[in-house]
Amino acid sequence: IWDWDVPNDLCYFSPRFRTLMGYPSEEYIGGFSALAAVVHPDDLLPTQQALQDHLEQRIPFQHKYRLRTVSGEYRWFM
Repeated sequence: IWDWDVPNDLCYFSPRFRTLMGYPSEEYIGGFSALAAVVHPDDLLPTQQALQDHLEQRIPFQHKYRLRTVSGEYRWFM
């Protein structure tokens, strides 16, 4: 539902992801840093660790975390 070009910090966010987050389909959300900015504070460190494990050790990134939507509510994602 999202894909990250790491060297250029460019993200693709699918139309469904944008809908779930409350963004219009044509609005650009930003790079991974923009996505990380809306991770629930309690989920930030575990999410960063899971991502680091994926990038450094090739462990599959299958992680549950909450993201703050445009309306301010948090939704679970995996």
